[in-house]
Parts: sequence; C-alpha cells; structure tokens
Amino acid sequence: SMAAPPRAVQTATQHAPAPASSQTPPPEPPKTASPARAEASLARTRLLVVGDSLSIALADVLERRLAKTPGLAFARLGKISSGLARPDFFDWEKHMDEMAAKTAPDIVVVMIGANDNKSLRLPSGQAVHFGARDWVAEYRRRAARLVEIARRHNPAVRIVWLGAPVMGDPALARDMPVVNAALADAMRRLPGCRFVDMW
Repeated sequence: SMAAPPRAVQTATQHAPAPASSQTPPPEPPKTASPARAEASLARTRLLVVGDSLSIALADVLERRLAKTPGLAFARLGKISSGLARPDFFDWEKHMDEMAAKTAPDIVVVMIGANDNKSLRLPSGQAVHFGARDWVAEYRRRAARLVEIARRHNPAVRIVWLGAPVMGDPALARDMPVVNAALADAMRRLPGCRFVDMW
C-alpha cells in the first residue's frame, strides 16, 4: 500500500496570562472575525513560524519554549518537501497570505530553502537552471514576495529568515550556499528583515 502524501502542519495557540478577577467580562471579538484572528488580536505579540520540514522541528521547540510567555499568540505552518522552487507542489505565496490574514503576525520566522536547489520557471515561462544569474534574481524575488504578502496584513511585521543548515548530503552541501546567499541578499535589501546564517 502507498503512504498518504505528506500534509501541512498548521496550528495556532494563544499564550496569555490568566485574566484578573473583575466584575466586567472582557469584550467579545466581532462576530465576523475568525477565531484565530480574534485570539491573536488579544495578544501583545503574534508569532508565526512557517517553512519546510526543517521548520516543523523548529516550531515544535519554539512552541514548547514559549508556551508560558504572557501575551504571545503562536501560529505555525510547516510542509514537508516544500520550498519556493515548486509552487505547483505547495504554493507558499497562497499559504503565507492565508496564515498572515488569520494571524496578522508581528514576527514571522521563515525556514524555507533546503528543497530549492532546482530549476525555476520565470514569470515569462522560461526555465532557468539552479544557480544561474537569472535563477538568483528570481529566487530573491520569490523570497521578497513572501515578505510583501506578510506586510499586507501587518505593515510593521519583522521577518527572520533562517538559512539552510549544513547538510550531510554532498549535493545539498554544495548547493545550499547558493540558496543561502540569495536569501541573505533578499533579506538585506528589505527593511525589517534579517537573515540568520545557520551554516
């Protein structure tokens, strides 16, 4: 029998202090707001962690470590084998838009890149080989596009993009510096963004 395809992991949790005893109940969120958005609006800081399979373990650790942080709303979306190179497999622009619309994050931690040592298709339809000058420009554009999408829902959002770590596989070890350099350059060009080199 064949295994089911991997699914995206998505959660949203609210870590807020217990309300002080009071005679007046807190105001209810508007009826039109989604539960996750209403929950996030009560938090002082809204954190969203998104990315490929490497981000799933990162989000697990962050969620556990930050579980008792007062006023923190934590949301996450991780998808195994995903990246910016194959929007036909998993469209990060679409999913970033959905998650940012639900949570209006103040901080987005992104860990996407480990699966992106592939050719890209330019908006014109032309394919460009991994590592070529046009590949680097298109990859930077795709990373910047995720930032732009997050900023539609909170213009002050800060982005922390974690680079791919050292890889045991020789081909990935050879290719990840190219991906990381493109991501670092993209984040350097955008205000409120930081690239964290994990190499």
